[in-house]
Amino acid sequence: MIQYKVFYNAESGQMEWLAYTVTFRRTEGSPDFQFIRYNNWQTVNGLVVPKSVDWYNYKDNLPTEKRNTVEFTEVVISENAPDKTIFSKPEGAKVIEVIN
Repeated sequence: MIQYKVFYNAESGQMEWLAYTVTFRRTEGSPDFQFIRYNNWQTVNGLVVPKSVDWYNYKDNLPTEKRNTVEFTEVVISENAPDKTIFSKPEGAKVIEVIN
């Protein structure tokens, strides 16, 4: 089960934080949320997207100190769908089923 909480700026309506949990093969959620902060918004082909995101450590379901930052560079947004072959399984690759 995956759970999301979106926190947004009340004045601008823009998303600022995403809290999420991931539990595999369970129907009940987790009380422990992890946090990502979305920063430095930019407009690309008419869509507003972040230039960077920060992952945070957390305690008591609140973000504490920043763990790391991912910068998005050379962002391209196209009206055309990508070629389906980029999602194909590479030749020689094997699919393995994981059973818990």
